[in-house]
Amino acid sequence: MAAQQIAQAHYQAQQAVVRSIVDQGQTLWATVRAADVLDSWLAALDTIIQILTLGQRAAASLSQPYVAAVAREQGVPQLGAGVVNPGAFAGVAADGRDLRSLLMQPALRALGLLAVGVDDQLALRSGLARLTRILETETTDAGRVADGVGMVANRRFVSYVRMLTPPSCGRCIVLAGRAYSWSTGFARHPNCDCYHLPIPEGSPERLLVQSPREAFDGMSREQQNRAFGKSAAEAIRDGGDIAQVVNARRRGATYVAGGREYTREGTTRRGLYGAGREPRPTPEQIYRDAAGDRGKAIGQLRRFGYLI
Repeated sequence: MAAQQIAQAHYQAQQAVVRSIVDQGQTLWATVRAADVLDSWLAALDTIIQILTLGQRAAASLSQPYVAAVAREQGVPQLGAGVVNPGAFAGVAADGRDLRSLLMQPALRALGLLAVGVDDQLALRSGLARLTRILETETTDAGRVADGVGMVANRRFVSYVRMLTPPSCGRCIVLAGRAYSWSTGFARHPNCDCYHLPIPEGSPERLLVQSPREAFDGMSREQQNRAFGKSAAEAIRDGGDIAQVVNARRRGATYVAGGREYTREGTTRRGLYGAGREPRPTPEQIYRDAAGDRGKAIGQLRRFGYLI
C-alpha cells in the first residue's frame, strides 16, 4: 500500500473515532431541557468529559501504528527515540484550559440565546452545534498532534506534506501539498479535515501529492464556487494565483493544532508524567524552544511524557 493510501486509511480510522464521540455527545445533549439548561447539562458534564477524554486517547493511540506503517512503506528504518504515549494527549483542551470549562460553552450558548428570547428548540440546536464542533475539533487535534510527535521521534522523517480530504475549503486548498519541517505545527481551522504524511528526505511521495492548482482543477464549478466564493473562484479560473486569492494565514483563518504553550494538566505527581508543579509545555512549544535541535526536542518530549 502506498504511503498516501496508508495516510488516508489512518485519517478514516481517526474520523471513525470522532464520529463515535460526536454521536455519544449528541445523545447526551438530548437530555438537556430548555427550562433547566444549566442544571441538566451540569448533571451530564462529568460523563461528557469522560467521553471526550477517552476519544482523545483513542485518536492518539492510532498515531504510533500509523507512523510505523508509513515508515515501512517508505523504506525508513524504525529507529524511533520512543513511542507515542496516548494518555499525554487526553484530558485537556487544545487551548490549554481544562475540559470542564470548555464543555460548559454549549450550555452557556443556549442560555444566552434563551435570555434574548430565541425559540427553545433553536437555542438548544445552537448549543448542540457548539458541542459538536468542540468534540470534533478536540478529538481530531489530539490525534493530529500525536501524529506529529510520532514523526518527530523518528529522525529519518525530515518533514511532512499537507494532505487534503476533498471536497476541501479554500483555506485548506491553498496549503495543499506543501511540505513543512518536522518542527512546524499543523495549521488548521475548526472542523478542518486535512492531515499530514511524514516523509523522509528525497521521498518520491512528495512529488505525488496534489498542488493547490491540481486540487482546484479537480473540483466541479459548483464545488469551486462553494470553496472560494463565486467571484474568487472565477478569478482563479481566469488564471489568478490561488495563494493570492486566498491567504488563510493572513486572514487569521487558521491556528496550530495543539498550539497552546503550557498546561498544568497532568503535572501533579499522580498525573501523566509526575513532574511535580512544573507546567507542561505542549509539543508545539517544545519544537519552538528546541529551535531546530531534534535531539533536544525528543528529550523534552520524553521528559514531559509525550514519548515513552
